[in-house]
Amino acid sequence: MSFEAVAKTTDTNSAREPFRGWYILAVTVIAQAITVGCTNYIYSLYTLPISAEFGASRMSMGSGMAIFLLAMGVYSPILGRVMDKGNKRNIMMVGGLLMASGFVLLAAATALWQMALVLVLFIASGSGMMGSLASGTVVTNWFERYRGRALGISLMGTSLGGAVIPLVAAPLIKMLGWRSSLLVLAAGIAVFAVLVVRLVIINAPKDIGQYPDGVKPSEEKVKAAAAIEQAAAEFSLSKLLRDPNFWRIAACTSLVMFAGVLLSTHFVPYAAELGIDSTAASFVLALFAMTGMVGKVFFGYLTDVVHAGRVFCVVALVDASAWGLLLSNPDYSIFLVGVGIMGFGVGGAAPVMNAVIAKCFGPQVFGRVMGFIGVILLLLIAIPGPLGGHIYDKTGSYHLVFSYTFWVFPLAALIAWFIRIPESVGAASKPIAHHH
Repeated sequence: MSFEAVAKTTDTNSAREPFRGWYILAVTVIAQAITVGCTNYIYSLYTLPISAEFGASRMSMGSGMAIFLLAMGVYSPILGRVMDKGNKRNIMMVGGLLMASGFVLLAAATALWQMALVLVLFIASGSGMMGSLASGTVVTNWFERYRGRALGISLMGTSLGGAVIPLVAAPLIKMLGWRSSLLVLAAGIAVFAVLVVRLVIINAPKDIGQYPDGVKPSEEKVKAAAAIEQAAAEFSLSKLLRDPNFWRIAACTSLVMFAGVLLSTHFVPYAAELGIDSTAASFVLALFAMTGMVGKVFFGYLTDVVHAGRVFCVVALVDASAWGLLLSNPDYSIFLVGVGIMGFGVGGAAPVMNAVIAKCFGPQVFGRVMGFIGVILLLLIAIPGPLGGHIYDKTGSYHLVFSYTFWVFPLAALIAWFIRIPESVGAASKPIAHHH
């Protein structure tokens, strides 16, 4: 059965209304394109003009991304609980408006400390409320049987943002300056939040009399859903922290994302070190993002048909092969191949993580589990920004930090091998599964 066939299966709740999940899925794609594209992917484009204006070191500029990620780590468990319990549409809309306000304030900043404050109070909170955690929670509620693929499609937005937004931001910076370019981006974010998120997003299928995937569940699934509701009410942080899968998922995802953040934060300066100008670098970033889109759907699909822990092993090993190419002093064509493979592998990490969380812990507590994993994830991936900048400031090159980073991939693959998926997965799995 094809993915789209799920929505056309008989026994849908209403013949007159199309399954709303497809529209919601499309909006989550755009939401993640905005939140990730306007932060992680364009950060390095602003590194050189801002450091030139304020006389900042590379370590200071790298620390900006670290501050942003640390703030998201602090917000993550709070937002996870709010997303599970609250009105997801309103949360996402407010998040977009906070993010837009932050861009306006960044454009008016006169000191680096002001920019750091805006990153923490407005952009980190706003992107968290409208980005991957919010989108993953919504998609997990709307899809069940093909959840892995739906999560992969949704997370294509993060790569789509990387493919499109740097190509928009780079010429805006050249034509208008970095401050005015931020105002243009702010206007686009605000329009999306008010006109699209507010009109399309709905918390869960039951709110409008529909079902996950657009298909009426069997009696067995109805009973399983009732059991999940009961188990979700008994959810506790202490139980979560005793579950080995929690630590395995957090560790292997953090290691893979560590390398991805190092690359995205320092890529433009690193490319300049290799003789690649900023225009060519923005193209390579777009290639990284486009192959990431393919990786998200491909690896998301695999989690529907193959043990998700094994899929994570493949993701890590693909990344290792790509990183090896980038370290081999390649010519430009081989460099492009390495970046393309790297994007494909890194792209797969997020949908696999989301699918594993849903399979191990159940959809009813997805936001909370993802939120707590997000604390560990974001604390660790806050390191590569300042670390890469510090090593560059000391050695005049990024080669050393990129060389040592290679070893995170085999370690991630080893950890992922020990992830244990419960026999009963998806909607029938227990929110807190024990594996002893």
